[in-house]
Amino acid sequence: MLAAFAVSVLAGIGTARLSNLWARRRASRLVLAGLLSLLILNEYWTVVTSDLRLPTKPSPLYEWLGRQPRSVVIELPLPRPDNLPGKEAQYLYTSVFHWQPLLNGYSGYTPTSHLRLLVAMEQFPDPHSYDYLHTVGAKFLIIHPGLLSADEYHRLRDAVSQSQDLTLVGSFINDLELARVYALSAAPPASPRLTRSE
Repeated sequence: MLAAFAVSVLAGIGTARLSNLWARRRASRLVLAGLLSLLILNEYWTVVTSDLRLPTKPSPLYEWLGRQPRSVVIELPLPRPDNLPGKEAQYLYTSVFHWQPLLNGYSGYTPTSHLRLLVAMEQFPDPHSYDYLHTVGAKFLIIHPGLLSADEYHRLRDAVSQSQDLTLVGSFINDLELARVYALSAAPPASPRLTRSE
């Protein structure tokens, strides 16, 4: 932000100098103002993609989630660390309908903790990813089949159905798509470390 403020001051100085060069004629100043305005509009132009569908009211899934005790939630699929943000912004937006702590997230900055999450979950469901979820206190895992290819979803569903760490809580129609919610089992007690007596 400090760099942006500094650049804005430089832009103001540059605009003043250009304006003084064209100060003789009022029409020239208006043309300059129009050109600079077009440049600014071009810089900040935003294109909204047609596949962006944001709900304005909670779906049954998020209504149910909002009624649960405070629980840490993670939504799948996650993006790869080299392909951010994926659907993280959508998950973050819909969290306003349930206000549960969310492991997913999106902003202009990606903290190392979020990258650790993505790396830990790359091979989900494997023991390392379950250990990570237990470590961060995750309670609910939500899978959105409509955001996965058919092969990815079938592989994930088969692996999750064999897991003793997850229990299917329910299936919800979420914005005209199925969403499956799983509860994570309590973290197993840590095994005592063996130490060699001296």
